[in-house]
Amino acid sequence: MKEDQVSLTAIMTAYLRAYHAMNDTPKIFDDFLACHLIPEERRALIEQGFSEALQIRVPEGGLACSD
Repeated sequence: MKEDQVSLTAIMTAYLRAYHAMNDTPKIFDDFLACHLIPEERRALIEQGFSEALQIRVPEGGLACSD
């Protein structure tokens, strides 16, 4: 990691913890501070990336494990 650079792993972890705290039931933990750790511009990029990833179609059998 470079000096004066935010860790992408830390931002993604905070995003997922915040999403869980605001949207999941039952809550395993309620990290109500996580959403305050993510810069707004990063949050928008993360949500755009997740939205695009959900639109990708997996070819038939693409996730199947072969013996």
